[in-house]
Amino acid sequence: MSAHITTIPLTPKKDFLSRLSSTKPLSAIAELIWNGLDAGSDRIDVSLVQNAMSGIERIEVKDMGSGIFHPHVPNLFGNLGDSWKKTEKAYQGRSLHGKNGAGRLKAFTLGHHVEWNTIYENDGKHYTYSISGSFNALDQQHFSEPIEIENSATGTEVVITDIQDRIGQLLDENAAEILTKNFALYLAKYSAVEIYYNGKTLDPQTYQTSSTDLPSLQVTLADDSESQVNVTIIEWCVKTPKIMHLCDASGHPLHDIPSGVKAPSFNYTVYVKSDRLKELATDNLLLLDDLHPDQQVIVDTAKAAIKDYFSKRKAETYVKTVDRWKLEHIYPYQKNGKLSPVELAERQVFDIFASNVETYLPKFKDVDQQGKKIIFMLISQALKQNPAAVQTSLTEMLNLNQEQQNDLAELINDTPLANILKSAEIISKRLNFLQRLEQLVCATDTNTILVDPDHLHQLLDSETWIFDESFDLASSAEQLEEVLEKHASLLTSQAGSDTNDDDGSSNPAEHNLRLSKTVQPKAGEHSHLVIELASSSKKIGEDVIPQAIKYATAVANEDCFQGAPARWKFLTVSTLLDQDIKNESNQPKLPSGMVWESPDKTISVWAREWKEVITTARARLEFMQKQLNFEADRDCSKAPLLKTHSKFIPDEVTGTAG
Repeated sequence: MSAHITTIPLTPKKDFLSRLSSTKPLSAIAELIWNGLDAGSDRIDVSLVQNAMSGIERIEVKDMGSGIFHPHVPNLFGNLGDSWKKTEKAYQGRSLHGKNGAGRLKAFTLGHHVEWNTIYENDGKHYTYSISGSFNALDQQHFSEPIEIENSATGTEVVITDIQDRIGQLLDENAAEILTKNFALYLAKYSAVEIYYNGKTLDPQTYQTSSTDLPSLQVTLADDSESQVNVTIIEWCVKTPKIMHLCDASGHPLHDIPSGVKAPSFNYTVYVKSDRLKELATDNLLLLDDLHPDQQVIVDTAKAAIKDYFSKRKAETYVKTVDRWKLEHIYPYQKNGKLSPVELAERQVFDIFASNVETYLPKFKDVDQQGKKIIFMLISQALKQNPAAVQTSLTEMLNLNQEQQNDLAELINDTPLANILKSAEIISKRLNFLQRLEQLVCATDTNTILVDPDHLHQLLDSETWIFDESFDLASSAEQLEEVLEKHASLLTSQAGSDTNDDDGSSNPAEHNLRLSKTVQPKAGEHSHLVIELASSSKKIGEDVIPQAIKYATAVANEDCFQGAPARWKFLTVSTLLDQDIKNESNQPKLPSGMVWESPDKTISVWAREWKEVITTARARLEFMQKQLNFEADRDCSKAPLLKTHSKFIPDEVTGTAG
């Protein structure tokens, strides 16, 4: 080899030296491998030569590429930010990775001294020479004159010595695995290429369970131009950080960031590919802490696609999981005929939730079969009636830590179908209540109330939604009760002359049943509901209206209710109203059932029959039930859950309950 040595002029910039010093050891190895691949090599060998103390003494990276053409050395090693690859997209039929000509210098992060021994071909002859340099004198790299050599294949061997202290990661057991994930797309694309790392073959099939190319995405960049983005997701059979590789259009990683997509059941790596990412990397804009707007839109679009993908993947596991539960006899539902939309939704929500309980809560697997069966029964009931109870019960039963509790709470809050089920349960209970009430207060033949007044009071006290939905959660007010009792004498019998006593006097008002409720729709305002339930089976006559108006006005005008806005609704309910009062309660300009309203519209008096009250309430509930069936059917078929959370069932999966 010629003794003549030439110095390569190079003035490294501070920002380059900063990036160079922060390069991770495996990233530096990857750059050296990429250099060999870009040179057209079908095989790359990385060898870690250890000393007697099991430390790394020397690193060798050898390729069988075209070598480094001697006349190009000053340009290749002397111009940071420039490379012949910048103007070329492929070499020997394979896409190129390098961009700035700086990758080769990352070798200096591995050792203080680096030497490139290369053989290249020119006009049918082979030549060899060497390039060498030191980390502490990057501007003093040298290269020798080429000499002709016979019977030698082209290629380059990089030898790194005087090893840096911080490269222990290269000997980690998972080092080959990390590099495999880095080169997975390239190795899949070019099957003839072989890469060996310290004696181990980088074979994606060793760790990979699947590789999926998502449909191409279009994004609008900051300058309103359109750019195509392609996403590949590789799933692994080994635990791995969820990394998003930002790549050029060919799939060469340019920069890595966390994927930002939770998918607890899956180990995966994402490759986001775009020409625009390569342009940003060329301008060193991928390394900034604040993402470039174009990078941000590409990453956000990719994340949405990734979430959608893992929603579908998660759904695929539900069918198998549910089948396993059935075989284990812990599934809380029995097979039956065609399910209503709400019933199907109920089972799907259970499948979603219980599957995630298995996934998120490691302690669940330690519970015996009977315990799992009890837990699943608890979940199925609580999801309908009180989803929050699931969290409390499972936290106590499985002794969950705070992080697991948070996961469980998030899952409950992110399951909108559970709200449909809870509403469906409420409606079902209300319809059953109406049926029982109808049997008690509306005997078809006799129109007689078949229940003791005190019992009826207890029955209706928590069910005032029958009369007015806005008072569903209303409470009784002691002050109001006192005022009502004070003015009770204004109400004589509401049953007319048929209810007079032997001496001709009317039955007192206390023979009727009175309910009162108060709500506060907003701060400083109150709404009061007063209900008089006639105890007689006789018709309520028109003479009741003047009494009710007088009574309502007296109560509403009590001093204790002045000074704050209030609305009053006084309602008389009986098994029968005579025709005159029916006419009064169906006036064209008033709501059905209202017989009088004060000029300022703060007091209203109503008269209704039990049959009409129950029929109206039932019609309202049945309408809501149909709407819930529609909503459940829509949610089960269109699966908005799929679009909002990775744990939800997609369009393709239906009838998982069997």
